[in-house]
Amino acid sequence: MKKLTTGLLFCLALGNAHADVVAPSEDFLKAPDRIQWHAGGLYDGIFQDGTRFQIQLAYPRPSALSSQDAPFTRSYWYPRHVKDTAFHLQPATEAGREMRLVLQAASNAPVEESFDIALGPDLQSGSGTWTSARLKKQMTFSLQRAVAYDYVVVQRPAPPEAAKDDPNRRFKFASWFPVLDDAQADAWVREQAGKCAGDLDCYNGVQVRWKSPSLMSLEATTWEYNYMAAHGNGGSITRQYGVDGGRLSPLGLDAFVDTSAACLAGITAGIVGELHAKQLPWADEWAKDAPLTKAWLKFTPTASGIAFHFDPYEVGPYSEGAPSVFLTRAQLGQCLRSLPASE
Repeated sequence: MKKLTTGLLFCLALGNAHADVVAPSEDFLKAPDRIQWHAGGLYDGIFQDGTRFQIQLAYPRPSALSSQDAPFTRSYWYPRHVKDTAFHLQPATEAGREMRLVLQAASNAPVEESFDIALGPDLQSGSGTWTSARLKKQMTFSLQRAVAYDYVVVQRPAPPEAAKDDPNRRFKFASWFPVLDDAQADAWVREQAGKCAGDLDCYNGVQVRWKSPSLMSLEATTWEYNYMAAHGNGGSITRQYGVDGGRLSPLGLDAFVDTSAACLAGITAGIVGELHAKQLPWADEWAKDAPLTKAWLKFTPTASGIAFHFDPYEVGPYSEGAPSVFLTRAQLGQCLRSLPASE
């Protein structure tokens, strides 16, 4: 198994000369010089024909920050049909609580779909119009916020050796994460969101991949870059929470599938088959480690199956990125125990 590599933390010089340079093991989420704001929300939506969807929206960022300082994912999906990816949206116009988001293959490509949205003063609800050019269809919809996100940015002077090469270079920590109003779950979220082992850049995100009355699935991703490194390095981890009366309880893979040796072997074979279909070269090497028994296995249960996620270097070289594969209910077969309802 290829292991992710991370650079060494920049060592803080003694004395006051570089007192504001990055310190090791600092909790940036509590840094006194941080910029923190409510960055967005996940909304439950319903179209006028009764079709349900979920959409992740961004709120205005502080004027001192650009989109490069504080990128935030805007996307939507239909819980009944979602697999391992969402439809990513780009902002066409944004003015306070009103926005127009579009789905298009590239910035110069025709707009396939658009959402014209107006949120209420408290950001808890909203309404708008969805337009599909392909279907030649338009519908109104209503929104209700299900989860709010916070964002933290910290910017400092770069390490001296990096600043010597590029005087404008800055260290930047940026992290966005959901606020779940559950002490244990929020502690896990903040632990993931606050990670930083880079001496020039740390970008973290904790995102709700699935939310329904019975289940919440989170994915935490980290990316960091160290001075003189060939490229940045990243990783991810997922966690599932059962929802009962508003309380969140962590769940393992065995809550969703039978983890007997026979079932694990069958599911592993299914994953490897999907990896081969995507021409990922290290699929067989991954399977030799019996990874379904490992705590670091990354997965997201949905109404129609389970997505399995991989970091760079896990099933292919860095150039392959972070792929996912999806096993349907039918592929899981008799090994399936439970999947969340779509609504």
